[in-house]
Parts: sequence; C-alpha cells; structure tokens
Amino acid sequence: MQYTRRMALADGGLAPYASPSDLISVLERYRETGLTTPFNTNLLQRVGIHSSLAPRTLQALKLLDLVDSEGEPTEDFVAFKKAPHTEAKAFLGNLIRQAYKPIFLITGTDPSKKSMQELEDAFRSYSPDGMRRRMVTLFLGLCEYTEIIDKRPVRRGGGSKGSPVNRSRSSTATKTASRSTAKSSPPAVPEMEPAIAVVPKRLSPPSEDTTTVQLRSGGSVTLSLNVSLLELDPGDRKFVLELVDKVKEYQNQPALGMAAMFDTFSSSAGKQVSAGVQVQTDAESRVQTETPPKASGEGS
Repeated sequence: MQYTRRMALADGGLAPYASPSDLISVLERYRETGLTTPFNTNLLQRVGIHSSLAPRTLQALKLLDLVDSEGEPTEDFVAFKKAPHTEAKAFLGNLIRQAYKPIFLITGTDPSKKSMQELEDAFRSYSPDGMRRRMVTLFLGLCEYTEIIDKRPVRRGGGSKGSPVNRSRSSTATKTASRSTAKSSPPAVPEMEPAIAVVPKRLSPPSEDTTTVQLRSGGSVTLSLNVSLLELDPGDRKFVLELVDKVKEYQNQPALGMAAMFDTFSSSAGKQVSAGVQVQTDAESRVQTETPPKASGEGS
C-alpha cells in the first residue's frame, strides 16, 4: 500500500509529546468506528481524552500529518482507516518512519538499541525543551505499536539506559550475586499486602412492589412502587420512604384512620413523585365524626 506523506518534522521546530496511550486510542477509535470531523479538542474529550491532554493530542495528530490544519483527516489517515488488518500497522509504521525521519537518521532503524540519553539528544533541537522526555516516550510508544521495535527501552535511574551488552553483563552479575546470597542465608518470606477488593459501582434496577390496604370504612388503597432508590434525588427518596412508612403504620395501628393518615402525610410531604409511585383507590372512603345528641333534661 502506498502512502503520500511528504513532510517530516522540521529541524528546530515543534515535536509531538502527547501521551502514547491517548494518541493510539484515537487512532484505533478512528480506524474501527470512525469519528465525526473535524478533529478538535471537543471531539477528543468526547472520546475519552482528558481536557488538559486534548490540545497536545490534537497537535500530535497535526505534526504527524494525520490531520490537516482544518482538522480534517489527511489522505494517509483515511488510507490507514481503510487498510486491511494485516497491513494497517505496517502502513502506519511507514508514516511514522517518514514523520520522524530526522530522528531515525540519528538513532538508526532500531531506536531501542540506543540509551535514553542518546534518544533525548536526538530530540535536543526540537521544542518545547521541557517536554523532551515526553517526545521520546511518544516516539518509542509509536515505534512499539507499529512494531518498528519489539519493546520500548525501560527508563532507569539517572535517566539513561545502557547498551544491550552492558545490560546483559549487569543481568548476569545480578543473577550470580543472587545465587551466592541464596546459599548463605535462608530465603526471606515476602510480606503479603492485604488484598483490597474493588467493587464496581452499579446502579440498582428499579424495584417493583405492590401492596393493598383494606380500609376499615370500606374500600381499599393500592400502593405500587416502581423506582430505584439509588437513582432518586434526596427529596424524592424521602417522600417515597415516608409514604411506605405511613402505609405500614396504618397496617400496624388499627386505630388510625387511612384518610386521617394521608391528610397528615400530605401536609408534611407537600409534593408528589413522578418516578413510578401510584396510589389508587377502588372505593371512596370517608371518616365522619358524629356529635351525640344531648340528653333530655340537661340545662340550657
């Protein structure tokens, strides 16, 4: 597959320094599901890039010539999207080699063989100076993703990485010292850190419950709940729980009239919930208080 990129990073100019994981997630999202154009910081935030990192991610797309100045995908980016799965990474790898051509002239075809100090020196003419290490991190991340290198070098103390030969010698010396120590002292029992269970947050589905109360003066009242208490706001949750308590109170206290109970509840609650709470009556109920007649012979 042919690619049309003609521009490489300009010596002495800007170099991209976005997070490799952020940039790669945008590349994969565009390739697999497509994204609404133009590319801008708002779009990147909608696909999961943090607001503080969206500008540098957009800048990286432009500096790598994947997105033009108007935010539209370039021909190469569109070709990457349409490339077969078996060819996509190789195609993107060619774009990376061309974009970082001045860097590869310094590092050679396998940047993983260079120390971290040598890699940072390769970016020394680019700006911003304070982001040089991030430039190297992105460069190595893209090289690893496109399989230009097998694995990115691990940054060690002091900010540099020795050559492969030195790393091998150091590893051999460490193994020899470990075997010697194992012969002279019993193995140490590692301290086990307590496991911390991480429970994902899940919203409970709405619960459905219905109860019917037979009124002592005739008829009945049916209370039907179809709500998720965890999703209600505090005011609605309080109203629902108070309503349930009032029904239970009526069932447990025969002396209390249902009408009087709901009059008291209505004045205290002062609102209705539209999240699936219904109270229905299948017959009118009325509480009447009659005044006994005066006995004859009482004085006026």
